[in-house]
Amino acid sequence: MTEVIVTGDTQTGAAKPFAALLGHMQGAWNKGNAQAFASVFGEQADFIDLMGGHSAGQQAIAKVHAALFAGPYKGSKVEYRIEKQKPLSQTVTVLFLRMKLTMERDGKPVEMHTRPTLVLMKTQQGWRVATYQITRIVDGAGRAVGGKAGAEPSAAIADEAPEKPAKKK
Repeated sequence: MTEVIVTGDTQTGAAKPFAALLGHMQGAWNKGNAQAFASVFGEQADFIDLMGGHSAGQQAIAKVHAALFAGPYKGSKVEYRIEKQKPLSQTVTVLFLRMKLTMERDGKPVEMHTRPTLVLMKTQQGWRVATYQITRIVDGAGRAVGGKAGAEPSAAIADEAPEKPAKKK
């Protein structure tokens, strides 16, 4: 498991079970283990990806992530940070996160920053992700936030969205 940062209006004690769940997801992603990543999702979970694709069910989520870990996100690392927890009942809560995805493209480090929103349900097996939707963070001009070494973050997902890196001036 990898440590997850808890900030914002979320108390560390209340977020502890969620930090453990996200730590599991973060560790699984960083090892490229799609089955372990998907194991925290409920059997009927929904995953809305960065490009609006919809994976329904734990096995579909594992399959999509296996392809990502073998393809455009091979060797990538994520860091999750819990910014807000919003309990809806004793058995349902919403987590608002920040996620930093780091990878290399053309030998240069690239970062992508996103805001995943998770709906979690308490089950007999513990807390499970029922819904996960990820939104990319952009600035006021619609440009993706993140990036290093002169590479546009959009180059990081070139296999998913045909965008071009910024031209050098």
